[in-house]
Amino acid sequence: MIPAGIAYAVWAGLGIVCVAVLSFALFGQKLTGPQYGFIGLILVGAVGLNLTQQA
Repeated sequence: MIPAGIAYAVWAGLGIVCVAVLSFALFGQKLTGPQYGFIGLILVGAVGLNLTQQA
């Protein structure tokens, strides 16, 4: 079972990424280089949380 804190962090991070992608696709919102970088860090963090969770 995934701990609630990790599950919440992953879903929140994925929600941020999805909103950013949809904003770009639907409304043409532009992001700066650092903003792409920080969104990438959110993804890395979500994946890292899942990979390092203890059984």
